[in-house]
Amino acid sequence: MKKLVETVMENRSTGEFFLFRISCGNCGLEYGNKPVRFSKASDPPNTPNKQILYSALYEQEFRDARHAAIRTASEHMTTAPYVSGWSVTSVL
Repeated sequence: MKKLVETVMENRSTGEFFLFRISCGNCGLEYGNKPVRFSKASDPPNTPNKQILYSALYEQEFRDARHAAIRTASEHMTTAPYVSGWSVTSVL
């Protein structure tokens, strides 16, 4: 189930928030995680060394937020009647 969710989950993250969406293409059931704020969003790096650390921290927090969104979406989307029809939709 998680692999299926992982393949169709849409990344709508920004430099400030991590956000993911998924939708069942057959029944229209949608799931979007609550936005997770990047811990250093308000403290941009000002040196090349800080940029390296900032990027590494962003990637780690992105992976953690995505993993949590996949887990939650997998639980939420089990109510979709046509699991094989899941697809990404543009949801604002």
